[in-house]
Amino acid sequence: MTDFDAIIIGAGHNGLVCAGYLAKAGKKVLVLESRAVPGGCAATHEFAPGFNVSSCAQWLYQLSPKVVSDLKLPQHGLVYAAESLATIALDDAGDHLRLQGDSASG
Repeated sequence: MTDFDAIIIGAGHNGLVCAGYLAKAGKKVLVLESRAVPGGCAATHEFAPGFNVSSCAQWLYQLSPKVVSDLKLPQHGLVYAAESLATIALDDAGDHLRLQGDSASG
């Protein structure tokens, strides 16, 4: 039987960051994931033929710069799909709220 210092249940973005820090500290880590694709909410799935979506990407956009630097994520293939994403809260009366970066309008 193989021994591990840590077993991470779930290969979502939080589990992967935790596993990355533990491995960087020299720990032997096993990550278990029930889905075929790691990433949790940060991963995309095919909503309809040829149409890929992420269920929560607007909340995950831009990892902490410290995490990106500590784990050297760009060297491991991290590429953001967009520089800046807007989040829009729709209102029945048409008074929609648009949030982007440090600005809000609507």
